[in-house]
Amino acid sequence: MRMLDGHTQQHVERIDWPSLFWHLPYLTMDTNAGFSSKHWRDFVTHPVTANEHWDPIRFQPRITEVRVPVLAVTGWYDDVQRGTIQNFTLLTGPDAPAEVRANQWMIVGPWDHGCTTTRNRQLGPVDFGPGAETDLPALEREWLSFVLRKEAAPPAPVRLFVMGANTWRDEQEWPLARTRWSRYFLASEGDANSRHGGGELRREEEPGGDSSPDTYRYDPADPVPFISNHASSSQIGGPDDYAEIEERPDVLVYSTPPLTEELEVTGPVQLKLYASSSAVDTDFTAKLLDVHPDGFCQRLCDGMVRARFRNGHRQPESRLIPGEVTEFGIDMWSTSHVFAPGHRIRLEVSSSAFPKYDRNLNTGGPLDTGTEMVTATNSVWHSRGFASHLVLPEIPGHS
Repeated sequence: MRMLDGHTQQHVERIDWPSLFWHLPYLTMDTNAGFSSKHWRDFVTHPVTANEHWDPIRFQPRITEVRVPVLAVTGWYDDVQRGTIQNFTLLTGPDAPAEVRANQWMIVGPWDHGCTTTRNRQLGPVDFGPGAETDLPALEREWLSFVLRKEAAPPAPVRLFVMGANTWRDEQEWPLARTRWSRYFLASEGDANSRHGGGELRREEEPGGDSSPDTYRYDPADPVPFISNHASSSQIGGPDDYAEIEERPDVLVYSTPPLTEELEVTGPVQLKLYASSSAVDTDFTAKLLDVHPDGFCQRLCDGMVRARFRNGHRQPESRLIPGEVTEFGIDMWSTSHVFAPGHRIRLEVSSSAFPKYDRNLNTGGPLDTGTEMVTATNSVWHSRGFASHLVLPEIPGHS
């Protein structure tokens, strides 16, 4: 499972990235691009489970040994958002020494990974307002004046930009202590395919009986597109409009009714999914969106799970038993967003998000040398005993 990113810092202007992403096997993607990369070959031939290879350079198990003050800066649409927030959480957690916990600060804005000093208000099709224009060097100078000279009041440990409301807010921890973890259960009559289907999100309403699962075909030769710009720093996507992509029958769509009050969601987003497949290995993807009254389907955050790594990357699991329902947990990263009255909360579920993630060929074979593809029939369950549900970090006071 790899995000195809990082090329923006290299001299690769002549590479036809949209074509290259389709190349198989992944092992020879470098030569297909016109050069040989020992680093690439080393990367793809050592799976994430090759602990003897990767453990010496994994820093997170030792991260609490950091003794210098840390200011972490990321964005809701930044490709390093997940790792940055995870690092902050570890450094402020109960396992970190008190002197380490007291020296951590984090800023999260409505940004992608662009390396600009002044963050603009516009990202993709969304204008986050004048408050999003941020002079990062000025914030860094204020922080340094405190940690080095104690010349200023200490900044709040966490500074967040709340999208939708388009305001900055200071917080004392992450996740927020006042978070209300609410479950939104998936429901349908087996007809959640596309945005024209009958998929629903029902807040704290567990299924009481049996219902037909939602089924779709995942063809690796025709993956669900992920909106990105391979030539820019927003390669992993921004607040893009997914209305057209939701026309596809291999995208399951679940929505709430239009909201009658504001609802703030700030924190990590998770999906507990009960699913089955005709394949021995496949992927499941999930995306959280804000559906505006005019039909604009704004992506907020997303994530995916590969079946062979459904319980983590330290050890691959046994192959799926075709047709057997399996529980999957999908980390959809984090967001901070206020859904306005008249808007709807939406969840998309599918099995690909290309080219953000490499395609699962559904064979269960090697990830680096595989070329054979199998079309999978995948099903999402939402019945008694298999209650698939989205977990949202709601913040009281906005609902």
